[in-house]
This record gives sequence, C-alpha cells and structure tokens, in this order.
Amino acid sequence: MNKNEAQIAVVGAGMSGLIAALELERLGYSPHLIEASDQIGGRLKTVVENDICYDQGFQVLLTAYPEVKRYLDIEALDLMSFRPGALLFEDSTRPIQIGDINRDFKFLWSTLLTSVATLKDKRTLRKEQLRLKEENEDTIFDRTAHTTTRVYLREKGYSARFRNAFFMPFYAGIYLEPDLITSCKLFEFVFKMFAEGDAAVPRKGIAEIPRQIASRFEHTSIRFNKRVSRIVEDSKTNSTVLFINGKKERFDAVIYTAAPEQVDLKWNSCWNFYFELEEVKKKFNDIISLVASRDSLINNFYILPQKTVKGKFILSVTVLGNPKDQEQLIKNLQLEFGALCDIELGACLKSFYIENALPTYKKMRSLPRPEHVQPNANRGIFHAGDYMLYPSLNAAMKSGRLAAEAADRYLALL
Repeated sequence: MNKNEAQIAVVGAGMSGLIAALELERLGYSPHLIEASDQIGGRLKTVVENDICYDQGFQVLLTAYPEVKRYLDIEALDLMSFRPGALLFEDSTRPIQIGDINRDFKFLWSTLLTSVATLKDKRTLRKEQLRLKEENEDTIFDRTAHTTTRVYLREKGYSARFRNAFFMPFYAGIYLEPDLITSCKLFEFVFKMFAEGDAAVPRKGIAEIPRQIASRFEHTSIRFNKRVSRIVEDSKTNSTVLFINGKKERFDAVIYTAAPEQVDLKWNSCWNFYFELEEVKKKFNDIISLVASRDSLINNFYILPQKTVKGKFILSVTVLGNPKDQEQLIKNLQLEFGALCDIELGACLKSFYIENALPTYKKMRSLPRPEHVQPNANRGIFHAGDYMLYPSLNAAMKSGRLAAEAADRYLALL
C-alpha cells in the first residue's frame, strides 16, 4: 500500500498514542490521532494557576528509561532533579538522611553512620546495584521466577527496619499500594533506573513531556473531543470501521491505546495535595521525604521549585488509596505534618483525587503478546498502552513504538 494514501487512526492521545503517531510519521505515514478529551497526555496532566504548575499526581521522570533516551530532549524539559536519596521520618520529627554515596558524596556520613540500614543492608544494596547494572529490561522481565516485592526484599536479606523505614514507603509511593504486592520484576527494573539516572520533574509540569512529543508532529492531525464507541473489522475490504461520535469512518489500520473490555484492568488510586508553607528548611530542598509509619496518611512529600505570588513555598504530598472525606483529610494532614515532621502547613492550594492513577496486574513482560503486534493479514487492529507490559512511562512509550512498527509491517502486505 502507498504510504501517502494509507489511512491510519491512533485512538488515544496519551503517551503510547503520541509515540505511535510520531513513529508512524517517521515511517512515512500521516496518521489521525483521535482523542476523547480536550487535551493530549493521558495521565500526564498539569494544571497551571497563577504561574504555579500543579501536576495531577506526583510523577517523576526517570532519565535512565530507554524510551526516554530515545524520544525526549531532556535539556529542553528544564528538569528539577531530585538528589539520589531520601529523608526518612521514622519515629522522630528529626529526619534521617540516606542516599547513594556513589552519585552524591554529600550523603556519605549520614548514610554510613545511620542505624536505619545495617552494614549488611548497605553491602546488599551495593551488590544489587552492580548486579542489575549488567541486566537489561528484557532479562529482568523475562525471568520465570516471580514473587511480590515484599517477599523479594525479605528473601534478599534486608533488615526489617530498613525495609519498613525506606523500601516500604518509597516503593509504596511508586506502586501506589502500601503492601508491595507488585511484582519484584518491576522493583528490579525501577531500582536499576534510579541507580543509573536521575529522578526529576519538569519545572513547567509533567505535561511538558507529551507537549514536547506533539510539538514534533508534521503530518499528524489531532482530533479532540472525539469518542470511539465501536470498532468493527471489515474483512472484505481489509479495513477497520470506527464509530466516532456515532459516525462511521473507515481506516486501513487502527492503533487502539485503551485497554479492551475483556482486559479486567484494576487501578491503584491516590490523593495529591498542595499546601503553602511560610518557611522551608534547607534540608528539604531537591529531595523526596518519606514517612515510615503505616498508620500515617502521608506517604511522600517534596517542595516545588516555584513559590506563590506572595512568596510562600509549596509542598506536594501524596496520600495512597481513597480516604473519602476530603475536608477531614486536609485537617488530618495538617495535624500529622506538625506531629510527625514538625512542619506547619498553611492553606491547601490544590487537591486532586486520581482514581485511575496506575494500572496493576501480576503478569509483567518486556514485549507485548504476539497477537497484539503480529496479527494476520485479515486484521488491522493493533494495541498499545502500558497495561500490555508493566505500569510505567517507559512501557507506554515502548508499546506505542512497537504498535506503529507492527502496523507498518501489516500495511506493507496490502
């Protein structure tokens, strides 16, 4: 089929859809990107008010992600990188600072002298860094052995105190579930990415990432507020019919980025609050703080790089799950920050409840199932989305790329 004449639809303008469209352009096509909402980005959303960028959920960009290296201009994103460590609030309002001394020498004494991690913990941590440095995404996710992260950490021999004070809150904030029942495969991959690159947020918000991708489009048409209600295969004409806002449109190939109905996808949820602060101690700058207590509402918090118009600081805090009463939740957070962290919160500036924050499933893989990317010549429907691999930005981008490549192979047969 002539690439200039091929009609290709990408349904969904989240990160997998954006990458799919970008790859299709690179392959010589002019795709139609069809989005149900009025904006691109999917779960990567930022609200801007009074020049303050409020991300809908605390999401960090891991610069070591292979697909990030492939597609993003890191320098242009103007990132605020977090220091490679954390402040731990265990049983005192005085936090314990630990970090990767191989990447930031300022963590040396606090990490060496802390009793949170035993000498064995520190040796095991370094050993695992070196081991995973020799691994890649495929070898990690293709392992047949599988257990939960919680069991994995215990089997590795980390002390109970180190697991509870650091690993539990840190990875609970990544998985958005407190029990670490998520696969150890994801733990190893994320652990490797943290060790090999920066964890950062764009100063203008996480939505800068999808905006950067979309800014490169030259031959992609984006159609907003267009909901696809049905997809019908027409084997007689080797085409696919989409019902878009009730109207039929015919395409030679379709990349669909939402999970099909037969995929029983579960989601982890969270709250994200932004509070103003009168003052911030220097130790809280450019670092993620964790609260170890399982009874605390607070999972993690950090200080934004921007200030309010009145010159006040802004704190972002993540609460896991779905406590129902938002007003009471805000009051309880203000009390907890005072009691556990010796931080006096001001007014709540912004809040978000993210019901579908992160997909969760037991089976994770580095490549999609063959039927999703290698359909027979009588079909032209392809799938993309992190739900096909594992929950992360890297997986979303990778699945979009692979779907575009599969669609190209299919169209070459027509």
